[in-house]
Amino acid sequence: MSSKNLQLCRFCQKHVKLAYYCEECGTSCCSDCLHDERVDYFICQECNSKNIEFLDLNGKKLCKDCSSENINKVSQHLKSCPKCHSHKILNIYEKKEELEQKFLELIKETRSFIHPLRDAINELYILRHNISVARSPPIKCYHYPKMESELLVLFKQIIHIKDTLLEKINTHFRHLALNKEFFFDIYNQPNSNIRIIENILENVFRSHESIKKFIEENNQEIYEKFDGFQKNLKFIEKIKKLFLPYKRFLNLAENEKPIYAVNTILINGMDSQNKFIKKNKGILFITNYDLSFVHEYGVIKRKQELIFKAPINDLINITDKGKLFKKLFIQFDYGKYEFSLSSNLISKVIDYILLARSFQEKDLYDNEIAKNLQEIEIDLSDLLKYIEEGINSFFSLKIIYNKRINKKQKKELEITDQNQLNSPYCNSMQNQNQSPFYQNQNPSLLQPHKSPFSSTPYRNIEPYPYQPIGSTVSPSFDRDIFYPQNNFNGQRYQ
Repeated sequence: MSSKNLQLCRFCQKHVKLAYYCEECGTSCCSDCLHDERVDYFICQECNSKNIEFLDLNGKKLCKDCSSENINKVSQHLKSCPKCHSHKILNIYEKKEELEQKFLELIKETRSFIHPLRDAINELYILRHNISVARSPPIKCYHYPKMESELLVLFKQIIHIKDTLLEKINTHFRHLALNKEFFFDIYNQPNSNIRIIENILENVFRSHESIKKFIEENNQEIYEKFDGFQKNLKFIEKIKKLFLPYKRFLNLAENEKPIYAVNTILINGMDSQNKFIKKNKGILFITNYDLSFVHEYGVIKRKQELIFKAPINDLINITDKGKLFKKLFIQFDYGKYEFSLSSNLISKVIDYILLARSFQEKDLYDNEIAKNLQEIEIDLSDLLKYIEEGINSFFSLKIIYNKRINKKQKKELEITDQNQLNSPYCNSMQNQNQSPFYQNQNPSLLQPHKSPFSSTPYRNIEPYPYQPIGSTVSPSFDRDIFYPQNNFNGQRYQ
């Protein structure tokens, strides 16, 4: 093991590999210094919950989750910190890997900043389209003429949010770049830096959360204004649906603008020919030019009939009559009419009729602002490109760090192997290979065995001469050939 990987364990005072880390106090220690403690706890046999309540001093226990009294005591041996005795013990390399992955995830999470902004912009485009439809023929409704200018303000607000977000992301990337060394080379960081690295990660995470909060608060403000637009457009849609089926009776002029329409009953009336009209169901239409009433009748096949259409400026009197059951009374020089409506609708219809008489003077619709609203666009491609380039640059750096670390580890391994080759044991083996014993070996003994079937003729080895039993003559042979080691040690015989 390389000496660079060894550190001083504060508990056993040995230079060893510190492999464990306590999340509670931040202490690192070796495997020999970890404490093995027995922990007793109670567990519910019904739901395996550890949420146990002690009811009395007699030891009666109850599970808070399922109210069962079937509780057993369980013992378990857990590793604990030698300093604070906490059981939150992690492998130091797993802890470093966790910190590294969290840092990389924070970098990738920068993409998430773009999604809420994109959703808000899509809602703006939908609102712009719906407002354009509301102002389009055949029924052009110009209620709430300030909607275009208010929506244009929201578009500009989104553009400002986008520019501010770009600055905040730039600052966030700089913050990440300043601390990249701690995470990209985290396995070479001393264990004592783990707490520091955790604090750095918390600061980077707070930076990420501050940007997320900025987007959420601004989006919430914009979406609250969306509710007002939706309410106005819903009212306009209702008016268009009432006017559209009867446009052939109303015959709206080019600049005639629908104001309001309501289902009602014409109780009685008198036209210019002194003809009485009673009990006619239909719809009362109000525009900036006319008041019209279309009678609708028929059960199987519905039919319509225009009862009257009178200029709004010819109106002489408009009021409500009656104490218990109020009626709407409308009078012209050439006719008068009474309509049955609920009390709250009578006051509303009167307000709309009075508004219609002054609609031209109070018309605040601005065609120039409407044109600007249709032309404005918000492009997020530059912001998205900046985020992707930043993320790619960080991961490219990570690859460079990984290659550098691998190259360094490979070099250390080669040095370690070379040191082992230069060790005294390896040197003695090398000297032994160079000794006369190996150098002066009989070549015939060192030659590999040759098959009798090979093309090269093999050498016949003559056996030792046969010596009859009882013979006193010893067989003769050369000691130096049979025992080669005697060549360099003449005093040694086998």
